[in-house]
Amino acid sequence: MNHVSIWMSVRTFENALQAADGLKQGHQQIVNLEKAAPEICTRVIDFLSGVVYALDGFVEKAGEKVYLFTPCNYVIEVENGEERKVQSPFYEN
Repeated sequence: MNHVSIWMSVRTFENALQAADGLKQGHQQIVNLEKAAPEICTRVIDFLSGVVYALDGFVEKAGEKVYLFTPCNYVIEVENGEERKVQSPFYEN
């Protein structure tokens, strides 16, 4: 099975819709919110967290304002080698 990773810099809610479409197609999304306004950040995180929850996917905070959203067919391996399936869309490191 091939897995595709999509890196996107999100500035508007419309960009979040594109990320959601990618998740629905089975592609993980690495979302950079560094250039988004604070109110957009909150809205995008809430929206995409809902999408991954509905898809039985996972979310992991990868850095300051950078998040990894995955559909259910991904396993997230963290720095210490631990494999983690983060089921809660509101998980924080």
